Amino acid sequence: MNDDDRYLWDRSGTPDAETARLERVLRRYRHDKPLATKAPRNPRSRRMLWLAAAAVLICVLTAAVIAFYFRRLDWPSDGRWQVAAIDGKPRINGRVAKARDTIGVADTIATDAKSSMTVHVARIGELHVKPDSVITLDETRAGTHRIWLERGTVDARVWAPPFTFGVRTSSGLASDVGCAFQLHYDGSSGLVRVVSGWVDFDGPKRSALIPEGAQADLTASLGPGTPYYSDASREFRLALHAFDFNHDAGLLRLVLQYAKPRDAMSLLALLDQKDIRGRGEIYDRLATLTNPPEGVTREGIIAGNSAMVDTWRRSLGLGNVKRWWLQWRDALPHR
Repeated sequence: MNDDDRYLWDRSGTPDAETARLERVLRRYRHDKPLATKAPRNPRSRRMLWLAAAAVLICVLTAAVIAFYFRRLDWPSDGRWQVAAIDGKPRINGRVAKARDTIGVADTIATDAKSSMTVHVARIGELHVKPDSVITLDETRAGTHRIWLERGTVDARVWAPPFTFGVRTSSGLASDVGCAFQLHYDGSSGLVRVVSGWVDFDGPKRSALIPEGAQADLTASLGPGTPYYSDASREFRLALHAFDFNHDAGLLRLVLQYAKPRDAMSLLALLDQKDIRGRGEIYDRLATLTNPPEGVTREGIIAGNSAMVDTWRRSLGLGNVKRWWLQWRDALPHR
């Protein structure tokens, strides 16, 4: 290999004239820096990057949910509920309501036979005031929203912690436990029907916890009767109503006779009454309709052991009262 050849390989030696000429011509295209090369990616680093991005996204979503939750529940004591929809010519404090009206504490909504109105319950739900109804906004602040139902029918859909929203009547207070419900009242008697979740009704002399799909009759003097399912037999409903409100203990035999397996919820509700007689007979009928859970005894039921009653009730699969947030669909606008 001569000097000219060595120059072509390692630029040592002296180039010939032609090689030198080519170098001069092509010099402008010569790269003046080392060629940059990318280091191969580490698969583990890529996974860590994805995990970090996912963690950031989860944190952002969690913060957004928390912010939404607290904003939903926060409400000033002088806040006004907005009208969401109007049908016909309902009135607010005697004047015909308008689409963008609001109501505050002590304001009254009245509907006739051809009108209705829907209002937002602060930021936690909706209240539909049906025809021939009169309601008054009693109280509204963070954590507590109450209306007075003088007469008529209201449908409520609320997504909030238990007892945030309630409807007062002369027969007692219906408190939402994360639910949707309908309450009808004529001034002396009525009916509360639970669509989802639970309703706690606290009356002058009685209280009732009413599960989804059930309802309870109301009277001004006592409060709620024993909850029963809307598809219960007519014979069972009539016997239960008479037993609840006519003070005839002898009717318990008919209640037990007409009870079917689905009516076990109602029989357990009877056991919630402290002064109920015939606990042994109720236990015996319940035991034929649904097996007593382990640890629930006839002696305990007769003695008024409320923990046993609760255990038996949970075995029916009625849902957990405390898990109100599972009724999240009630937070969505009503269709």
